Amino acid sequence: MYCGFSNGTLCEMNRCSQGNISWELVTQVISGPSSDHTTLPSGSKNYNGEVGYFMHVNTATGQEGDTAQLETQRMTLKRDCHIQCLQFYYYHSGDESDVLNIWIREFENEQDSTGTRRLMGQITGSQTSHWRLHHVSLNASKSFQVVFEAQKGAGLASGGFSVDDINLHETECPHLTLQIDDFERVLNTSVSGSFKYSSRQYSSEGYAYRFGVRLSETYIGLYVQLLSGDYDDQLEWPNFGRQITFQMLDQTPNIQQQMAKRWSFTTNENHVGQDGIFYFDNPRKIGSLKFTDENNEQVYGGVLYGKIEFSTLEEMQNREFLKGGSAVFTLNFQGKLRILLSNLKVVVSDNTVTATEFNQQYIFCFLAQKRNKNP
Repeated sequence: MYCGFSNGTLCEMNRCSQGNISWELVTQVISGPSSDHTTLPSGSKNYNGEVGYFMHVNTATGQEGDTAQLETQRMTLKRDCHIQCLQFYYYHSGDESDVLNIWIREFENEQDSTGTRRLMGQITGSQTSHWRLHHVSLNASKSFQVVFEAQKGAGLASGGFSVDDINLHETECPHLTLQIDDFERVLNTSVSGSFKYSSRQYSSEGYAYRFGVRLSETYIGLYVQLLSGDYDDQLEWPNFGRQITFQMLDQTPNIQQQMAKRWSFTTNENHVGQDGIFYFDNPRKIGSLKFTDENNEQVYGGVLYGKIEFSTLEEMQNREFLKGGSAVFTLNFQGKLRILLSNLKVVVSDNTVTATEFNQQYIFCFLAQKRNKNP
């Protein structure tokens, strides 16, 4: 499913509200985005003259607790593994107490008109100055719809929440996303060789890591760095056999038309320095102090490993890698299961097949479901 609200259509979505706020189809907002996300300028496509639409709810009116819902049409699952990824762009120009809730409503059968709601994600806090990419991992097991619910907070707002370019597909969401706004300005004003880092993230197995973009005048590098974390004494070290995938996101609005640039590698025993230190060993053993976390705990970082020239600025100015001045990078950190599958035999009905012959849909399901389990 894709919806960019082109030509002022709602993509068969429904709107309802409890209170005095509501979702409206607009082309710009005075205290908010001056344009939709779809028609923002990019390197490869000229949207001059096109009028773009997006959905906006104004939280400057109404009372605390008022809500407005934007509901997609019902969707039927095509795969058996119950993994979906919701991707959309949002712009937050309201008060920091305003909330955007993302629900799914699942239906038992065609006669079920009420369904059961589950909260899957939430956006609140500081305002944004650009359209921001957001992913929400879903796990619907029945026919379902997605509900975007804006809730007015206690503070005084001059804007609200806006959403655009909604994609929903049956695959796993990126594990980590790093968006750099005003990218060319940042690149031009940064010291060559400096880094922009993501926050600390945990893999499905419990390994802590972060994602780094290295800025070097006319090109960028992408890196991953293992960090010390809460589960280090329970983990296998060195960390071999894990697949890391970097991606520079093509921000073409419809995800089915995107052509992202990727680079992958698998951690192994050849990732070792001249001093015999494994790059992916325990950061507490081989690393150095990097920062202090929110609990006042010291966090150690291991070796930064990646591709020093992942992309040139000239390449980024092609297609829609830079859109509205923003660049988006993602990282996936797969566990050992992908490696082990090549040596497994899987029984389907009465037939035994090797994993390489096994339908890729089921391999994807194993990987995605494993990731959804907490460390």
